[in-house]
Amino acid sequence: MRIVNICYNTGLGGLESVFKDTTDFLQQAGHEVLCVLPPNALLLDNINAPTITNRVLNYKSFIKQKICGFTLHRQLLDFKPDIIITHNGRMAKFINSIAPVNCKTIGYCHGGNIKKLIGLNLLICVNKQLVKQAQNLGHNNTIYLPNWVEVPKNINRPQRDIPVIGTFSRLTIEKDLATFIEAIKILKSNNLNFKVKIAGNGPEIDNLKAQARGLDIDFVGWVADKTRYFESIDIFCQTSLSESFGISMLEAMAYKLPVVVTKTTGAKQILGDNYKHLCELGDIESVAGNLEDILLSSTLRNSLGKRMHNITQQFCKNKAKQKLLDIINTKI
Repeated sequence: MRIVNICYNTGLGGLESVFKDTTDFLQQAGHEVLCVLPPNALLLDNINAPTITNRVLNYKSFIKQKICGFTLHRQLLDFKPDIIITHNGRMAKFINSIAPVNCKTIGYCHGGNIKKLIGLNLLICVNKQLVKQAQNLGHNNTIYLPNWVEVPKNINRPQRDIPVIGTFSRLTIEKDLATFIEAIKILKSNNLNFKVKIAGNGPEIDNLKAQARGLDIDFVGWVADKTRYFESIDIFCQTSLSESFGISMLEAMAYKLPVVVTKTTGAKQILGDNYKHLCELGDIESVAGNLEDILLSSTLRNSLGKRMHNITQQFCKNKAKQKLLDIINTKI
C-alpha cells in the first residue's frame, strides 16, 4: 500500500520517535511511504523515506495556509495514497478535506485534545484512558497501542561509589523539572553523597539552571547516545505534570533503572497504582523521600532495576511493530 505519514512537531521527543519508527515499520513490511514534515523539523536528518516539507500549520495567515494546503493536496493526489496517518490533532480536519477519494485516514493519538481526531476512520491511542475518551465521544473504531522501546540485550553499567540520579525530557513547564530540582535541594541538605544529570533541552533551561545554581547539577543537553546516558546514571526520576505515556521513563526501565515518577496517566498504566515510588504531582517531599530510599540502598536499586526491566518486555519494539502492521492490514 501507499501510505502518507504526517507529523508537524519539530523536536526529537517521544511522539517524533513513534513517527520515525512507524515509518520504518511500514517500509520494512514493503509499503511505500511518503513522509510530510515541517521544513524546520529535526527529524528530517533521521528519516530514510521520501519526504516533502510543508508549512500549512506554521502559518497564522489564512491565505498562506490555503496556499500550503493546496500544494499539499496536489502532492497527495500525485502520490495516490491508500492511507494517511497523522500524529497531530490539528491536522485531522485538514486531512479529511484534502484526502483523495477512497483514501482511509488514521489518527495517532499521543494525548491532548482527542476531539480533533474524531472525524478520522481509525484512532490509535497510546493509553487506555484515551481509548475510553474516544469511545465516549462515539468513535468505536479505536485501538490501544502503547508506545514501545528497544529493550537492550546487554547493559554495561559500572559499579559506582557515588550514585547518579538522572532525568531526561524536554525542558518545559509541563515537565516540571522545578519540582525535581527542589527535591535535589532537600537531598543535598541531608548531606547525601550523589550526583545529578539533567538531559534534554527546551525553553525552561535558563530558569532551571538559575534554580539549580550551587547544587552541582550537570546539564548535559539533548542526548543522542541514549545507551551511554542511561548507563551513566543509577536512578531515573520524572516529575512531569502530564504524560500520556512516558517514553523516557520506559527507556530508563529498559536499562534496569529504578524509577521515581509522578502519578501521570502513562506512569500509572505502566507501573500500576500500587508501585511504591509513585509521587503526587508537584509533591517535592515525596519525590525527595523516594529518591533517598533508593539512594541509600544498592540492594533496592538492583532489585527495582530488574523489576523495571521485566516490565518493559511487554512494550518491546518487535511486538509493537507486529501489532501496528496487523492494524494497518485488518482494521482499516
